[in-house]
Amino acid sequence: MASAGTLKQGRSGELRCPICRKAIVSSEPASNESASESRPKFFPFCSDRCRLIDLGRWLDGAYQIAVEASDDEGMDESSLLTVEQDRQESESGGARKNPRGSQ
Repeated sequence: MASAGTLKQGRSGELRCPICRKAIVSSEPASNESASESRPKFFPFCSDRCRLIDLGRWLDGAYQIAVEASDDEGMDESSLLTVEQDRQESESGGARKNPRGSQ
């Protein structure tokens, strides 16, 4: 799985494109310009090409946060509710009558 880089600064303090690592040239803002107006057109990328590569990776699902599967996966809503009620009652020390009969 491909992983996107983060916006990093090089040794001289310049920002680097998270896709190709090319230095991003930015100009100092003029006195009547805000900092966002002085950013390059495709910031934080160096070009439209790198911006589209990143978008494609997002759309393909390449950027995912790994999660562990829980024991409750695959259960329907009523089963999850029953499991949650059982947990609450066991924590409070109360006994719950099994509506489905003894098992």
